Amino acid sequence: MEKNKPAIFDKAEMLARVDDDQDLLVEIVEIFLEDAPIRIDKLKQAMGVKDLDLIEDQAHALKGASANISAHALQQCAMAVEQAVKQNDTHKISELIAVLEDEYTALKAHLSEHM
Repeated sequence: MEKNKPAIFDKAEMLARVDDDQDLLVEIVEIFLEDAPIRIDKLKQAMGVKDLDLIEDQAHALKGASANISAHALQQCAMAVEQAVKQNDTHKISELIAVLEDEYTALKAHLSEHM
């Protein structure tokens, strides 16, 4: 992991959030893994039509969901998308959505190995 790069997934933090209930952790992560790809697809579709409001809404929701499961790298990437929307920087938004997709893929792989 790069120095200063946020954790892909902080399992200890997530376990503390659910009072060390491993079953609840798994259930919440499974819901996240069902929802996140839908949001990412909506982000890409919204980018295709330059719907900045929808991009911001989906990035915000993904940021919150990522924070809820302690997926800090994805959370920060979604926050960067939100900030790029506020700056009306469609080129940066497009780049960040691609990065966000990569972060989600890395998170999913990490979770499949460590859950």
